Amino acid sequence: MQRSLGHSAHNMRRDGLLRAALMVLCFGLMRPVSAAEMEGPALGLDRTVLPSKESAPVEGEKTFTAFKMADVAARMPTMNGVAQRITSAAVQVAKPELVARVSGALFPNAQKAWDAPGSRLEGKLFAEAAEGRLDTLTPLSAALVASGAEDAESLRRYEQKVARLVDELRRSENLYGAPRDRAEAIFEFLHRRVMGGGYDLAYTDIRRVLDDGRFNCVSATVLFNFFASEFGLDCRGLEMPGHAMSRLLLADGILDIENTSPRWCCWIDDPKQLASASGKMIGAPAAADRSKAREVSPIQIAAMIYYNRGVDLLAEKRFEDAARVNAKALRLDPTNATARGNLLATINNWSIELGNTQHFAEAVELLRRGLALDPKFEAFAQNYVHVHHQWVDHLCSQQRFEEASAILTRAVAEMPDRDYLRNALEDVRQKKSQSTGGTSAK
Repeated sequence: MQRSLGHSAHNMRRDGLLRAALMVLCFGLMRPVSAAEMEGPALGLDRTVLPSKESAPVEGEKTFTAFKMADVAARMPTMNGVAQRITSAAVQVAKPELVARVSGALFPNAQKAWDAPGSRLEGKLFAEAAEGRLDTLTPLSAALVASGAEDAESLRRYEQKVARLVDELRRSENLYGAPRDRAEAIFEFLHRRVMGGGYDLAYTDIRRVLDDGRFNCVSATVLFNFFASEFGLDCRGLEMPGHAMSRLLLADGILDIENTSPRWCCWIDDPKQLASASGKMIGAPAAADRSKAREVSPIQIAAMIYYNRGVDLLAEKRFEDAARVNAKALRLDPTNATARGNLLATINNWSIELGNTQHFAEAVELLRRGLALDPKFEAFAQNYVHVHHQWVDHLCSQQRFEEASAILTRAVAEMPDRDYLRNALEDVRQKKSQSTGGTSAK
């Protein structure tokens, strides 16, 4: 199935959560709003990552406006200016190493863009993608680079391994006949000689597939499409919520190929049986519904590999790395709502983690930038309130009421529609007055 930061699409109890969060006073019970409680995609191909209680990813489906990272860079001020404002307010000095990490990763015009290439090969992939087609790179090469191949020697080694397999299939003399017959021969060869280890949702990396023989829907689609092209077949990728497949273009129509099912050839004329078997294998019935499927190019398939990597990285709480690979997915496929949703989930969950570890200034700044990226992503606004609750609670426990008041004054100015922030500010002022023996006006 499609790798997902949560289960299949469904709407959560958003309105009730919004009302509940706004009713809480400064030192009452309040919890972070994980992205899983909001609407929006956090789908990756071939994986369902069970969300944790406080750092859960987004579930569901939502259409987002396409954007390019360059556009985001133009809209985001530098982190350096923000860091200066935080320190000059004397509320909480952000630790230098965290400022540097957030600055360099999140804000493209500060040090290094999120989607900046990490190697010369990646730079070549991005350059060719910008032209709209692969030139010196093959679809296999692009998938290997997206998988993490960083040097020419490693790339060449896997390309040669595949070339030997192509030659072995060619010498087998099993590729005669109509295109459909050739497709079946390629499919059977791959499952016998390359993907004999069986389905494994963790195997997006093409290098690992070639080494270990296991596969998921993305990696299997990459390999089938490449082999098909080597033998003169017109094959496209097919992406849908929860799954990826191959689509063979024939003179008399199309033939969709379920690469995850070794028995596809047996069930090719029984779509219900095929969908049932595939759903059981990948853990979801996504393969049965083609209504939301879209054909994707080799460049867009490489983007799918990037955001699949982001699913793993976010599950490991490697937030900066997860942000980078999702941004790279968007660089290759700017209209990809899945990658964009995963990027928003990463920012959101990163801010929760920073707040939980008392890096409040960094958490708030991250949420500000998330809101600049997508003002309608409600989890950002909710967690902006929640982190301020954590921050103020921390300061008031140390009798640092002036700092708490300064923080909330700025927060109220930035989000005047959030009743909680105004109530919290009044509460802090009352506590300050009580601590000095004064009387607060009602």
